[in-house]
Amino acid sequence: MDTLFLGGSDRGYDFTELLGKISQLHIQNIVLFPPSGERIYQQIDQKRYTILQTTSMQEAVEFAKQNTEK
Repeated sequence: MDTLFLGGSDRGYDFTELLGKISQLHIQNIVLFPPSGERIYQQIDQKRYTILQTTSMQEAVEFAKQNTEK
């Protein structure tokens, strides 16, 4: 897996376990949607991934197409 889309409505979830699992996988790119994407961005190792923060699904899909192996 190369690219992962995360975020959306903020329901107050604790992302600690999720971020631990992501670090174990071969994910290189992450797309974050607000508002919970903003919290994830603060907690994630920003140097480890290529990250796009956006509100646009079209922009997210273009990012994924450009950065994800076929």
